[in-house]
Amino acid sequence: MLLGGGQADDDQKALTEAMFILACSGEVSFLLSRPFLLTEATEHPQASLLARKQAQTGPLVTNLLHQTVQLEDDRTRDFLQLLDGTRTIDQITAEMTEKFGPTIQVGQKDRARKPAEPLLLSTRESVQRSLAMVGKLGLLIA
Repeated sequence: MLLGGGQADDDQKALTEAMFILACSGEVSFLLSRPFLLTEATEHPQASLLARKQAQTGPLVTNLLHQTVQLEDDRTRDFLQLLDGTRTIDQITAEMTEKFGPTIQVGQKDRARKPAEPLLLSTRESVQRSLAMVGKLGLLIA
């Protein structure tokens, strides 16, 4: 038996309580296995079927970590519908260009999270930014 075992037990209890509080507050989550999600898009990006179906009816979708995510606008909801794994990034860009034009105005926020001057992006740049956002939100599947 190691000396100071009581201190180790106290430390373990404190750590367990801290992790419980963090889990209950939603700051951390525990998984039994790795989720089947990607953080970066493949050549044929695919969002989860559940998220695509939910996006058809409203801005709230469930990601692959079982969290609720709010999509920014109708354009983002339309974009998510195109991520069915059958289209290349170039095809998605072409469809977004056909629907929204060659440039897209993107709302910006300043450091204080207040509306700032909108940014004008090419559709290709907008698609790349949207793919990165969808990946960060945990909506892309492998």
